[in-house]
Amino acid sequence: MNEDRDRDDDSIVDFWIANWEQQCVEHLESEPDYEGQLQSERDLAHQKVWFSFQNTATAIAQLYKGENLVDMQTSVFKNCQ
Repeated sequence: MNEDRDRDDDSIVDFWIANWEQQCVEHLESEPDYEGQLQSERDLAHQKVWFSFQNTATAIAQLYKGENLVDMQTSVFKNCQ
């Protein structure tokens, strides 16, 4: 008699655990893909930094190029006098 009651209790506990496990799995599967979002944000930040670097490098190159042009124009002007 006690064995039958123990078996019934075991089957109820097993059913409850299986149901709880299923709910946990469903909850985990319904969560957003944070890893994918993080990777996308990381890629976007990397791209922004790279573009900023490129723009800065271009601006610096143009400054030096403009400085060299002014030096050349000044030297040409002095040679013409």
